[in-house]
Amino acid sequence: MGETSYPIRMRELMARHGLSALKRFGQHFLVRDDVLGRIVQALDLHPGEQVWEIGPGIGALTAHLLDEGVEVVGFEIDRGFVSILREEFGGAPLTIVEGDVRDTWRTVYATRVPHRVVGNLPYNVATSIILDFLEGGLIVPQVFMVQKEVAERMAASVGSSAYGALSVIVATFYRCELLFHVPPTAFHPRPKVWSSVLRLHPVASPVPREHIPPFLSFVWDLFRYRRKMLKNVLLRSPLAARGVEGVVSLLERVGIDPTLRAEQLPLDRIHALWKEWKEEGTR
Repeated sequence: MGETSYPIRMRELMARHGLSALKRFGQHFLVRDDVLGRIVQALDLHPGEQVWEIGPGIGALTAHLLDEGVEVVGFEIDRGFVSILREEFGGAPLTIVEGDVRDTWRTVYATRVPHRVVGNLPYNVATSIILDFLEGGLIVPQVFMVQKEVAERMAASVGSSAYGALSVIVATFYRCELLFHVPPTAFHPRPKVWSSVLRLHPVASPVPREHIPPFLSFVWDLFRYRRKMLKNVLLRSPLAARGVEGVVSLLERVGIDPTLRAEQLPLDRIHALWKEWKEEGTR
């Protein structure tokens, strides 16, 4: 479909099924065929692979994926779009899983591990979905379109104003590439902000999968008081039992100035601090 024909086709399908984009699901449909093509290219697909698509909507990206000879599992929360997908792609290697992906993916994952995950994620739940996959141990190559601000936070390095808990969590498990930005004019209805496409490559992580949930809690706690000195932050943590002198000694031992703030810590120092935090919890 071309840039002009797809919006027309989309409106026809939705009108026939009595549907419209629902704000409660944060729905903004990508209508630029060239952008869809770039997303598929970023996935580096191979025929026969299984790809999970989050929020396929009426199947614009789905069609491109199927053209690559892959098997698609689409997680769709909107019943109306589920009916469109089944009508449009009957007979294709497409499995539709109805419901909120955060409630359904683990059941599918128990028997079908994807090679790739892709999706134009709703702005209001994008971070929640990505972290839910991570917490559940789904760590595979992923390409997502998210709100530009969220993408910049995910890809940020220490020293950047966007650097925070989300940056640390993502960098601990992935190499995050911010590929390109997408203007509001590429969507229907148009959002008020720009979007960005990013790619996540799994990397060797110092955090074993069974320790991912407590690690996420540790990072969120560390950055909850991001502008407080670390020694004061840790006095609100399980390390408080060591007292002020003990906390200061611990920080110095792992190469951290106790007067620094969480937003000033590079990734390797956060990992060193996590190791101490975890060991304290097992004593």
